[in-house]
Amino acid sequence: MNNLHNIYAFQSGISGKKGNRKLYLCKHNIDHSISDEHLNFFGFEMNNSIDISTITIQDLFEDFNIQKIDFLKIDCEGCEYETLFNTRNEYFQKIKKIAMEIHYHPKYKFQHMIEFLRNIGYDVNPRYLDDQNHSKNITISTMIYAKR
Repeated sequence: MNNLHNIYAFQSGISGKKGNRKLYLCKHNIDHSISDEHLNFFGFEMNNSIDISTITIQDLFEDFNIQKIDFLKIDCEGCEYETLFNTRNEYFQKIKKIAMEIHYHPKYKFQHMIEFLRNIGYDVNPRYLDDQNHSKNITISTMIYAKR
């Protein structure tokens, strides 16, 4: 792919636990998510769900015999907190850079993710997006870039 090596693509969702989950499909947009809390908070109308398999970041390392990740890109529509907060520190030690879009979640603030990444040794650079939900007076998502 683009003359790059060691690129893996697979049909699975990422989450804080391995198994099977429902992927909730939104009727009017592309904000499909395994986090129904995220979707319900914004009042996204879900017209269906499908069962998908999910893996964890630990599974990425173990199932593919990965020793290190130079660049990890995450965009998982509301389950970023669950995914990263349930990853053991030893795996973060093997990840050099992370870029992720994090989404508003009713249980967490963006600052929780920023502090979490800083506490495990990353330099964190948030890029707040002009992505507002004016009826709820909140920012919906932001980008975070973290590196060791």
